[in-house]
Amino acid sequence: MIDELLIVNLRDRCTRLFINRQAAAHLTSLAAKAFESDFHQSNPIKSERDAAAWASVFYSSNVKPDTLNERSVFGMKPSVEHAGTINELVTQLRLNAEGEGFIEQLRTQLLEHIQNWEGAFSIVAETPLTENDRSILSAMLDLNATSLNPEPARVIIPLALYLGDAKRAFDNLIGNGFVASKCGRSGGYWLTKRGIEVAKELANNGATVRPTVCND
Repeated sequence: MIDELLIVNLRDRCTRLFINRQAAAHLTSLAAKAFESDFHQSNPIKSERDAAAWASVFYSSNVKPDTLNERSVFGMKPSVEHAGTINELVTQLRLNAEGEGFIEQLRTQLLEHIQNWEGAFSIVAETPLTENDRSILSAMLDLNATSLNPEPARVIIPLALYLGDAKRAFDNLIGNGFVASKCGRSGGYWLTKRGIEVAKELANNGATVRPTVCND
């Protein structure tokens, strides 16, 4: 369970980096150089290039295996050879996800680089999204819940198959700036500009979402 949570944390933070055009271009260039040199999954992260290669793997782990290709890896066009390498690493990551210490070791090595990139490209280290959060974003995107078309919680929550405390359903999304709301007869919830970007990115990556109960 701990390893699974660490994967979600790293995946979400790497996804935010690749959503940013400048960060994506920087990481794409570094990762390509790593894949063209001596990068190997069993080696520790020794450089920023190695870190960028693993960041691309965590980002790509959001993509369904049958849709992973050279376009979905970086949102750009690395070579087919690089896409194949990343595909193999994503598969290996999924296979090792339950291995004791595997993700923790990667997290320790990768986290410092992620923090540096977030600072360099002014990316806020948002609270990691839960599966419930992802379900709500997907539902709101389907409903076209915008500032001009806010939707009430009673419409969004059933569509998202949300299983937690309905009164706290939007807390994390509002805290991250993905969702806004207002009270009153014409009020409701809607996706912010940032929320729309994240929701579309998750949809484009074909992320599979299964709601879970929040016990906190």
